[in-house]
Amino acid sequence: FGSRLRPRPVVTMLRRTQRLLAGARIRKANQPVAQQPPAAHAQQQQHAGQQQPHVESGGIGRQIALIAASIVGTYIAFAMVSVVFGRRQVQLVHKDQYGREVDPRTGKPIG
Repeated sequence: FGSRLRPRPVVTMLRRTQRLLAGARIRKANQPVAQQPPAAHAQQQQHAGQQQPHVESGGIGRQIALIAASIVGTYIAFAMVSVVFGRRQVQLVHKDQYGREVDPRTGKPIG
C-alpha cells in the first residue's frame, strides 16, 4: 500500500470533462458572434413555408419484423431471468384427511 491514494477513475474522468467544458466556455465567450448573411436568411424564410415531403418508414414488412423481434427479445429476457434465478420448484406434499403425509401413488401413510 502506498501513502498516496489514487483517485477513482470516474472522479478523474468527471474532473477532466469539467475542465474541458470550462475551457470551451471561455473560448466561446472570447470569440465574436458570427451573423448570417442576408441571402441565407431570405432562403431560410422561403423554405420555412414549405412542408417537408412524407417519408415512408419501411412499410408493413418492417413492422412485422419489429413485432417478431420484440417477441423473440421478450422470450430471451424471460429465459435469462430463469437462468439467473433458477427454475421454479414446486414441492407438493400429499396429506390425508387427518393431516398425515401419504404416498401419492398408493395413498398409504409415509413413516
